[in-house]
Amino acid sequence: MQVSQGTDSRTNNAATTVDFVDERGAPIKLLVRRFTDEDFSTLDEWVRGQHVRTARASLGPTSTPEERDEILGLAMHQAASMTWMHGLGAHMIASMDGIAMLVWVATRRDHPDLSYERIRTLIFNPENIKENIRRWNDKMEELKRQGKSSSATERGLSGPDKRADRRRRAKTSTAASRESTGGRSR
Repeated sequence: MQVSQGTDSRTNNAATTVDFVDERGAPIKLLVRRFTDEDFSTLDEWVRGQHVRTARASLGPTSTPEERDEILGLAMHQAASMTWMHGLGAHMIASMDGIAMLVWVATRRDHPDLSYERIRTLIFNPENIKENIRRWNDKMEELKRQGKSSSATERGLSGPDKRADRRRRAKTSTAASRESTGGRSR
């Protein structure tokens, strides 16, 4: 997948081209647009539905009606306040299925016959994944040359994930120093 540079679509909702290859290696150009309020609602509904579907799928054949009611009730209560931009919803959107949903929502106005399943197939195509990894690595190298990289940036972390990563590394460092000093503080 490659995004072409062009008119600033943030100001006029002009389409930006995203290039994929299909299963046979044939190029596919898709137009993507900035999200509308309707798109934001669609993404919120998707993460809420995914949450409830996951809860429903966790129920086994031996689940009692009470367990079923409790699990689904809790899932629906949690889903009611979920959004694709925060918390568990953001984690769901960061998955391959979530990325496919983002691309599908951004392309559906210009490609109404293109299904979510087709976008998902393109996203999961190993050639498109390899191209994205190559482009990510190129971008990281560019940031390093500019002196703008950090270990969290190299792992693709930002915001709360970056802070959590920093805390995890500090704990690991503290544990290692305790181990090396036999449990004594330095």
